Amino acid sequence: MSPLEKRKLLRVEVQQPLRVYVRSIGSNVEYEFKSDNLSPQGINLIGRQSISYPFNSSTLLDVWVQIKDKQNSVIYFTAKIIRTHKKQGKLIFGLRIVQISNESELKLIQYITDHHTQNFSSSPKQKSGFLA
Repeated sequence: MSPLEKRKLLRVEVQQPLRVYVRSIGSNVEYEFKSDNLSPQGINLIGRQSISYPFNSSTLLDVWVQIKDKQNSVIYFTAKIIRTHKKQGKLIFGLRIVQISNESELKLIQYITDHHTQNFSSSPKQKSGFLA
């Protein structure tokens, strides 16, 4: 798969997976995921099949994404699960952003733009492990 996909909006695969925290709307229980691709429209969450997540299609989630920028920013938004599937022993949740502040949206777009540029200047085959 290409490090860059064209859909309605730009989607990039990041070389170093992002740390993502989610919880169902109204819940205090937080779950940690990784993500290796995102767009201004949504994000894929990578979870373990061995964990029973209390989510299903159409679940609304509070989402916090830690990005590696100059400030180590956190992007917050509300998202809806639009699909789930299993891939190589992992559980993948596809999320669509339904509400995001202007500040978080600007950080997200800047991060995607920066990584889009980096993907063209480096080898797309280079992948690193999960964040420590």
